[in-house]
Amino acid sequence: MHAADYFMIAFVIVAYATGPLLAAFLVRRINRSDLFEQEEHQGREKR
Repeated sequence: MHAADYFMIAFVIVAYATGPLLAAFLVRRINRSDLFEQEEHQGREKR
């Protein structure tokens, strides 16, 4: 095993570990922005 092999293995593990977390974080941000936009539109219509 060379240092490059360990680096590749570590990179793959980190990618698999952070992938779902990053995806969930992005989805939450997108959902929140959509909810805020919908609330603003509803508020304007009520006024």
